[in-house]
Amino acid sequence: MIRFDLRTKIAATLCVLILVAMLLIDFVFTVALQKELVQTEVSRAKSALSKMTETFQELPYSRWGDALVRFRDASGATAVALFDAGNRQAVSGTLPGVDLLQMAKAASKKGRSEVRYTGNTWGVFWKQPRFVLVSVPIADKHVPAGGAAMAICLEGVYSSLRQTQKIVFIYLLINGTLLTLIGLFRISKVAVKPIFGLLKRAESYRNDESIDFLFEQRGENEFNRLSRALNRMLQRISEDREKLRATVRSLERSNFDLKKAQNDIIQAEKLASVGRLSSGIAHEIGNPIGIVLGYLELLRQPKLSEEERMEYIQRAQDEINRISTILRQLLDFSRSSKEDTRIVSVHQVITDIMEIVRVQPLMAHIALDLQLQATNDQVEADPDQLRQVFLNLIINAADAIGAGAAAENGRLTVVSENVHDAPGSEGPWPILKLTFADNGPGISEEDIGNIFDPFFTTKDPGKGTGLGLSVCFMIIEKIGGRIFAESRENEGTVVTIFLPLASGESS
Repeated sequence: MIRFDLRTKIAATLCVLILVAMLLIDFVFTVALQKELVQTEVSRAKSALSKMTETFQELPYSRWGDALVRFRDASGATAVALFDAGNRQAVSGTLPGVDLLQMAKAASKKGRSEVRYTGNTWGVFWKQPRFVLVSVPIADKHVPAGGAAMAICLEGVYSSLRQTQKIVFIYLLINGTLLTLIGLFRISKVAVKPIFGLLKRAESYRNDESIDFLFEQRGENEFNRLSRALNRMLQRISEDREKLRATVRSLERSNFDLKKAQNDIIQAEKLASVGRLSSGIAHEIGNPIGIVLGYLELLRQPKLSEEERMEYIQRAQDEINRISTILRQLLDFSRSSKEDTRIVSVHQVITDIMEIVRVQPLMAHIALDLQLQATNDQVEADPDQLRQVFLNLIINAADAIGAGAAAENGRLTVVSENVHDAPGSEGPWPILKLTFADNGPGISEEDIGNIFDPFFTTKDPGKGTGLGLSVCFMIIEKIGGRIFAESRENEGTVVTIFLPLASGESS
């Protein structure tokens, strides 16, 4: 695409405006001149007709014909007609469709001159009448009353004007070029040059440099005021630059502190969950320890065969490995670690959590139903944070079931499936949908909208921090997912999580 600089655009604009203005002036002038020339022809025709009647006063009627032909040729008329009250008449020349003699009689009858136009020919700008017809009455003491009429062709007038237009157009072209150059020179000196000067200084400006935009011209004008305004603006920018940098540094520190506080909240809630698990874990560890002690006591018997001894040692080792596995799971969950985002299997995380919570006393009367139906469960997340989310939801469900009428017949169902849409998503994407549904007492309508708020809890005082679901919401949002809760009193609660599948995966 062709780009034109400022001078070219100004020159083109000036040229067009000047030429248009001159053409309009030429149009008005030509139309006025054409009208004046036609009126001149009419006046000349009237004058000629008046002189003709004076000439014909002394001539006998027998000589009117020859005299009228000479008059027509001398006056340049196309046709001439004359008559008097004695019904003497003479006509020289013809004009198709026009009866000059009748016009002469009409002028004599009305007692005033008349002007008509007829025919059609090309004028200067458009079609114009080809002939002008002039009729005048005759009233003289020497000649009986009568009338005369003349037809004059106007093509000569139009031709003369067209020839003049050629000269005018040449003059317009030369004059428009000169005026454009003069105007461009003056505008460039007054406006374009200062603009280019300001532009050059603006392009050379750097954040760490001081630049003076002052572009002084003689007298007070808009460019001088613009230069001073730009200098004041740069001065204010320079003054505020350090404040801005300090603000950015402060925001960076605040952002760092906020992230640290978020991590501390997540870790605190994680430790709170670990505390809830401790009693169940202690009970679960106690049983295998007792079994190990029993096998050690058996190993003291001297009459054991080598086969029995190896069997007791293997069983004791299995129980110790069981204790080690339980402790490792608990330590893995409770440890404070840096965020480790990677591709993780959600099904595996849920299965690991279920292995931990199955031995908990609070899950003793709750049936766990896993329906992990998703064909693709790979998401990009921190597995420790996912464990915390799922553990919080399971513990909350267990607490709700234990506080309701279905405590002895509780049920927690966990379902996974692949979908391609989620509430609030911008388009169809492969998504993993997780549903945690319990048959607890449910949550009231006025409380359901606040359960993800920090420190909001429906539990009795001392039985919850009110941060569990808030932390879940924060972790899921950070992953790029969505979490929703639906509940009705006495009908249980359903928590739904939508997680985007890992990049490159499809359902």
